[in-house]
Amino acid sequence: MTIMLQSEAIVQTSEASRLLFKLCKHFARKIDVQFDERQARACFPWGGCHMQATAEDLVFRCQASSEDNLQQLQTVLQAHLELLTRKVPLTCCWSQPLDLS
Repeated sequence: MTIMLQSEAIVQTSEASRLLFKLCKHFARKIDVQFDERQARACFPWGGCHMQATAEDLVFRCQASSEDNLQQLQTVLQAHLELLTRKVPLTCCWSQPLDLS
């Protein structure tokens, strides 16, 4: 059994739904992405990311099998978010999700 490492970032923005859609349309050119206006699941070569748009936030929840893969996933998401928000760049502050089990 492979242990999956996890991280998450909550980005405050009133444009979460629009950004989710743009990110997913862009990623879907190269990887498998399933999405609607409020949530998405993207399968990258390094791991997976669940994205959720709320009225105030864009939430990224990532999983990968190694620290390097998790870092690569975070880097790709951050770089693309910055590209989409060039005028007023948004950044991700990554953390370990709380284990509520």
